[in-house]
Amino acid sequence: MNIIAADDSEMARKQLESKLTNACQSLSVPLNILGIVHDGQQLVNLFEQVRATNQLDFIFCDIRMPNMDGLSALVKIRSLDRRIKFVMVSSEDSEKMEFYNKFRQATDNAAMEFQKKIDLLSKISGRIVSNAVEPGKINSMLEGCEKLAADPIEVAKAFGANGYLHKPYDDKRTLALLNMLLTEPGFAVVA
Repeated sequence: MNIIAADDSEMARKQLESKLTNACQSLSVPLNILGIVHDGQQLVNLFEQVRATNQLDFIFCDIRMPNMDGLSALVKIRSLDRRIKFVMVSSEDSEKMEFYNKFRQATDNAAMEFQKKIDLLSKISGRIVSNAVEPGKINSMLEGCEKLAADPIEVAKAFGANGYLHKPYDDKRTLALLNMLLTEPGFAVVA
């Protein structure tokens, strides 16, 4: 299993590496960490370098990072290659996530409202993919989620993420997520 990852916390990067190593040993799958970086822009750059080798299986990416947030990195990387399994990770507190979900559920037609938000976020993703920064407009997917009160995990799913893992990492949740991603199609969530 060939992996790259991005997280702005050094402690979280080390913890992820440890938990992935343990999970791969439990699954009897060799692990090759091709790189771990500390922001979304570095992740995109590393992806572009590694992509040519055609040996990348998974990307693990924190949602909140400097220079380029994880959702923006997801959009950029997905525009280049949709085959890689992309896992969003976050330590968002449950109260904030509950707020997003309650806000969505409070609308008369949550699915339609969410689709409108995705349509607006698609405009932002277009700017990200084309590297066009427009002054006075939102140029970050995470900032767009916050302005629209859109659940970042649901947005990640809509833009092609394969899974979500809540930090802090632990062996059991990391193993469960990898096992689901390797055996079951669809979006895997381990909170």
